[in-house]
Amino acid sequence: MQQRHILYLLVLSCVVSSRTTAQEIDLRFGHLSVNEGLSQSTVYSIAEDYPGFLWFGTRDGLNRYDGAEFKVYRSDGDSGQGLSHVTVRALIADSTRCLWIGTDGGGLNRFDFATQSFTHFHHDSTNPQTLSSNNILSLVRDRQDRLWIGTRDGGLNCLQGDRNDFLRIDTFSASLAIWSLAEHTDGTIWAATDDGLHRFDGAAITATYLRGMRVTSILVVSETEIWAGTEGRGLAKVNARTGIVRQFLASTGSSEGLSTNRISSLALDKMQNLWVGTFDQGLFLRRKGEDRFRRYAHHPLQPSGLADNSIRSLSIDRAGTLWIGTNGRGLHSYSPLRHKFRHIRRNPLSTNTLSDDAVHAIHEDREGNLWIGTDGGGLNILDRQTGQYHVLNASGPPGKQLSNDIVITLLRDRTGTMWVGTDGGGLERWGSTHAREAHFRHRPDDPLSLSDDHVLTLHQDRAGALWVGTYDGLNVLDPSAGTFAHYKHDPVNSGSISDNRILSILEDRSGTIWVGTHAGGLNRFDRATGLFSRVNFAGLKGISHIIQRVVTLFEDASGILWVGTMDGVVRFDPRDGSHAYFDETNGLANRNIRAILGDRHGRIWFSAFRGISMLDPRTGLIQNFGINEGSSSAEFIGGSAYQNDEGYFFFGSSNGYFVFHPDSVRLNLTSPPIAVTQILVAGQPRAFNPYRAPADPLLLPSNENFFTIGFTALDFLEPTANQFTYILEGFDKEWSKPGPTRRAVYTNVSPGSYVFRVKGSNHDGFWNESGATLFITVLPPWWETWFFRATVFLLMFGLLYGMYRYRVKKILELQTVRLRIASDLHDEIGSNLSSISVASQLLNRNPRLAPDEHRKLLDIASTAMETADAMRDIVWFINPENDTAEDFLAKLRDVTGKLLGAMEVELEISESVLSHIKSLEDRRNLFLLYKEALNNIARHSRARGVSIQFREEGGTLVLRIRDEGVGFDEQAVSRKGGLQTMRKRAQLLNSTLEIESAAGRGTTLIITKKIP
Repeated sequence: MQQRHILYLLVLSCVVSSRTTAQEIDLRFGHLSVNEGLSQSTVYSIAEDYPGFLWFGTRDGLNRYDGAEFKVYRSDGDSGQGLSHVTVRALIADSTRCLWIGTDGGGLNRFDFATQSFTHFHHDSTNPQTLSSNNILSLVRDRQDRLWIGTRDGGLNCLQGDRNDFLRIDTFSASLAIWSLAEHTDGTIWAATDDGLHRFDGAAITATYLRGMRVTSILVVSETEIWAGTEGRGLAKVNARTGIVRQFLASTGSSEGLSTNRISSLALDKMQNLWVGTFDQGLFLRRKGEDRFRRYAHHPLQPSGLADNSIRSLSIDRAGTLWIGTNGRGLHSYSPLRHKFRHIRRNPLSTNTLSDDAVHAIHEDREGNLWIGTDGGGLNILDRQTGQYHVLNASGPPGKQLSNDIVITLLRDRTGTMWVGTDGGGLERWGSTHAREAHFRHRPDDPLSLSDDHVLTLHQDRAGALWVGTYDGLNVLDPSAGTFAHYKHDPVNSGSISDNRILSILEDRSGTIWVGTHAGGLNRFDRATGLFSRVNFAGLKGISHIIQRVVTLFEDASGILWVGTMDGVVRFDPRDGSHAYFDETNGLANRNIRAILGDRHGRIWFSAFRGISMLDPRTGLIQNFGINEGSSSAEFIGGSAYQNDEGYFFFGSSNGYFVFHPDSVRLNLTSPPIAVTQILVAGQPRAFNPYRAPADPLLLPSNENFFTIGFTALDFLEPTANQFTYILEGFDKEWSKPGPTRRAVYTNVSPGSYVFRVKGSNHDGFWNESGATLFITVLPPWWETWFFRATVFLLMFGLLYGMYRYRVKKILELQTVRLRIASDLHDEIGSNLSSISVASQLLNRNPRLAPDEHRKLLDIASTAMETADAMRDIVWFINPENDTAEDFLAKLRDVTGKLLGAMEVELEISESVLSHIKSLEDRRNLFLLYKEALNNIARHSRARGVSIQFREEGGTLVLRIRDEGVGFDEQAVSRKGGLQTMRKRAQLLNSTLEIESAAGRGTTLIITKKIP
């Protein structure tokens, strides 16, 4: 069985080539050129740094590639900030620190990842500790952290550790060009020179091979196996232990497969396969365990092949991708993980090829020959033994002539007979000798003939009956009689088939026949009754329409029916009627399903309108394959699928067919490194270092709060299929929906600290959940900074404090004046009034005075005493020592006792209420108003008792004074001077005055004032 597998693949390899050589032009390469941003199309050197960026050295600058964009570094002229020379011959990444760059004419450059700056090292003829030449061809760093530099015309140099002093190795001639360097497993250095391959132990050359030859490249495979490429003398394999050299020369014939002796570069992939780049004949591959080389070269009709046969550099990245630098045609890349399917197409330059591009049907006969039905090219039969195509068409000889060159469906029955369904030519039966044995067509005069000549699908049930789906009804062939039973749609018969255009037929393990139609959905046929019933998937979750076109049917090992339609896939269990629906929302590449196959692991494979999808029912995982896997360069055709006895899958398309074994489809299980690559503010790039430490915050001024963050996944197998999801913590509420977008746009981000996180996947859907992190701080405007706020606070505090000090000063000055006035009034005027009162009283004792004079002296004494009393009140209020509520309350109680001492007084006044009367003027007016009211009671009320209340009621101060006296008529006394004076004082107090009185019922005086 294994030998048959190998033979089968070899045949497929042959049929896609226009020549019977070792060239396999169906190998597909990715291509990057100046159109994608590469600075120049000749690529001399390739390196990968520690995060996973790729670097390419060209004739015009250094390029860093992130899977989406190139960043180009060139010479900055007189500034000295860029490269010292634009031609980059050699590259090597040095751990996490820097990239070493060997230029052809500008010496050695060191690019520091942390500072994003270049340091230049040049030859100085006056200083022996500098480089011996500015023309650098090769670089290698050994396990002792020494950098070895091979030059074009200065021999070998060594740079030790972090020192900047170079050691020139005198062992190597200064005129000897050193094209390539490598470190052996034992720590020795191997140098490829113009005069052979040399082994150097750090002190002396210990061995030389291929003397007299220009050795261009070295590859250390193991302790004993060394490969060397030469310019003009082919490829050599050196046994480092025995010294035996085996040469592979194009001149020895084609047994090894090399077609040139001009070798430019070498690389060993993860599968231990040897890749050989040449100067003029493209690329060669020597697979592990083989002793021959396969050639891959430029072909004008192969757009996915090599663009040029001149190769200058080869390198394998961490993911196992081969990178190929060409001489003038940019970069190519190849990975077996990318190209999962072998694509067989028509080759117009070959006579041994498919006769038409579109493949409607694929099947194998009993001998293992592949039968291929095409759209206008007839029937192609591939002989597995010879690799030759044999074409059957309508122009063939009698007995081997197709009735129609459009072959829609094929079937091999249990006897080995091949059945061919054509589009308009009816049904044909072919024998093992590739001769037509029978032809069945529709005959209008024969009701037992085929119902229509357009045959769309074929199926043989377990009883041996052949079911034929046509454009006009379902047919069942009686092989012995050669007649057909017909099943057609009858609008008045609910038990008839729902549509006459039959696209798919399947008998399940229980013997039930299932029929998929063009416009009537899925039908179940009951053999016992001969009736059809339609399966209704309407209302199934995810389906908002009626499924009509059932293109393909498949039953898996567990008895589940998979229904492929133009509107998605339905998983249907006939035993209980349960079903589930799948389309793009579940992860399918496309809802337009064309064919379904299942592998031995229970996985279901779908060809869709574009691309192939694989569903694992056990896990629910859906994997899509497209673009560079080789399955999206064509549109797949409905029902065009076949699985042979070895388990190989065949899917037909509008551009040939695809073949693969599901067990050999390898997924890229490596989660890619994720990197933040750029910051744009208002659409303009801002200086940003992708190598910055994650914890190092990005500071943005307040006017740069509209920004875009660029990021990438450093996985280069299929960069456009990588997926991303991101969140700006502190701004976004949730992660973005996964998609291919490599930029996150944010607008009007408020000042503050944020954390940007991004996760990504490779093209096979494996995610890096850790992703990349960027800390971002949007700085506040200067007027919102803590410094500005602190300054303003201090200034305001100083201003307020100054105002407070000024007010205190003025208050103290006012209190001093008040105290002086009070003192002066008390001492000067008060004493004078007392003197007047005393003097008038003394004079009034003179008996010689007339009565009128006595009255006048008494008036003088009384006025002086009243004035002195009023003066004492004024002095009391002026004196700042009496400003407290406690003093005011004492003053009110004192005047109450003096004026109403002979009455029963109920007094309710508190300090808390009086504390609301703050200004000196209000306190004086309230006191005088209060005193006037008590004077009136004392003089006129003849009351025995008085009630006085001063309360706070709902934000208002209320003073109530009620006596139980004789009262008065308000109208009669309203214009009297006392009441008028009291009302004026109430106005000055900004309060209201109400008087309620009546003769014989006492008097109530109410003063109300809003609490300020």
